[in-house]
Amino acid sequence: MNEPCNWKVVLDRFSGRLDDIRELLTVFQTLMSQDRQAMASAVGAQDANAVARIAHRIKGASGNFSADRMVQIAGTLENVAKQQLWDQLPSLADQLFCEAERLVCHIEQCTLSSESISTS
Repeated sequence: MNEPCNWKVVLDRFSGRLDDIRELLTVFQTLMSQDRQAMASAVGAQDANAVARIAHRIKGASGNFSADRMVQIAGTLENVAKQQLWDQLPSLADQLFCEAERLVCHIEQCTLSSESISTS
């Protein structure tokens, strides 16, 4: 399976400032926790507008980390919600939040590796 993001692009985007990456990652984790709950409620209520809105917000947030697969899944989820294809939404939402967890773990590992390299 491919890496959840392109770490070199992330480092360039943040000019190598690991503290800024960690800070944004903390915000991202908080938002993903809130969005996971909101998504479950919106899917359960069959609120297509809410699902699409949440997916769109996640798509933008994951783009900050060059998380192409996550951006793609969120875009698909947004479109499926707009089409009200309710049978596909739970699986896509699960994929999206699993990918978010992979992204967080990957970035945490990369920041630790980059930090140890810069202090050597």
